[in-house]
Amino acid sequence: MIESGYTRLGIQTSEFYAGQWWFGCYGNPKLIKTDAKFQILDKSDFNASLGIVGYSPKKLFIGNSKVNADKLHKGPIGVYVK
Repeated sequence: MIESGYTRLGIQTSEFYAGQWWFGCYGNPKLIKTDAKFQILDKSDFNASLGIVGYSPKKLFIGNSKVNADKLHKGPIGVYVK
């Protein structure tokens, strides 16, 4: 169990990368980082709830969503630098 506190709807996305778990959540915290044994290392309000993928030693790709004029969602990729 991860003692994260309230995350509104729980974990939405996860990635095991560089020996750590990264969890994207709705609400706060939005990003939780744990070690391989699920001990919390960090919590952040950086939004990673739509997708997270390890890219390089210090970068993660993060899914984003934007609504256009036709009310369609577009999914650009952002970068989180750790």
